[in-house]
Amino acid sequence: VVDLRGNPGGMGILSSALLGWFLDKEAALGTLRMRTYELKLMANPRPEAFAGKLAVLVDGLSLSTSEFFAGAVKDLGRGRIFGERTGGM
Repeated sequence: VVDLRGNPGGMGILSSALLGWFLDKEAALGTLRMRTYELKLMANPRPEAFAGKLAVLVDGLSLSTSEFFAGAVKDLGRGRIFGERTGGM
């Protein structure tokens, strides 16, 4: 269980680092677009990555990078999201 309730987010790149602990292969996560540059986000697997099922808990205060992480877990087929609708950042 990854509990992201009340987590306002942070630096987007950190979600790709955290996701590596739950992946068995490299995964493209999308592109972070800023005013002056684009950053292609990748998640690289860790040697001892957790292979079990994941549940990600979210609520209305789960924002930004928390939402990105939860969505990536779902989109990559690694787990399910449970809880309330997030803040939509």
